Amino acid sequence: MAARRVARKRGRRLRRRSKRWRETRSPSRRRSRVIDTLAASRTRLQADSGLKSAWDPQFFKRTDLRADPAVPALAWLESVPDEVEAEILATIDAVAVGPPPQFRGGLRYQPMHGDMSGWFEARTKYQKRLYRLFCLQDRKAPGLPRPALVMVTGGDKPTESAFSKAFYKKVRALGDEYLASDPRNVA
Repeated sequence: MAARRVARKRGRRLRRRSKRWRETRSPSRRRSRVIDTLAASRTRLQADSGLKSAWDPQFFKRTDLRADPAVPALAWLESVPDEVEAEILATIDAVAVGPPPQFRGGLRYQPMHGDMSGWFEARTKYQKRLYRLFCLQDRKAPGLPRPALVMVTGGDKPTESAFSKAFYKKVRALGDEYLASDPRNVA
């Protein structure tokens, strides 16, 4: 009898959780949560006068608005698990306050090398997958009030593997599109 009561309680709890999960996973809800998190970060940066050297986190927006997705980094953040999204955004927030040249985040935010020199990646690992958000640091961003930490796009891969050269080529093409815009296209 007691086991049956526990099973019923557990079933109710799981149904409630799954309803909450579906509500938070809707694309519009996740998009607004990501934007709200970064907006709060920007507000805090602007309000704190001691952080004049802080950088402004921005999303790169494609020049061609018909391109899919129009904001690649935001679309990628919406597609990853909530835990990954939270950790990546916390890393970006810490780097922006850091500011980037002085940020010491261990393996969470790393400069890239080789063909990708000049790029940075916010990194995390979740359930045997590696998640990377590719960023550019734009010190003299035309049209922006302060230096920008620009989130361009993201990718994930299994552990112990590497992204293909074609993937890195697409990332660099998006970065070139961002750097060619004047004023900078950000969302």
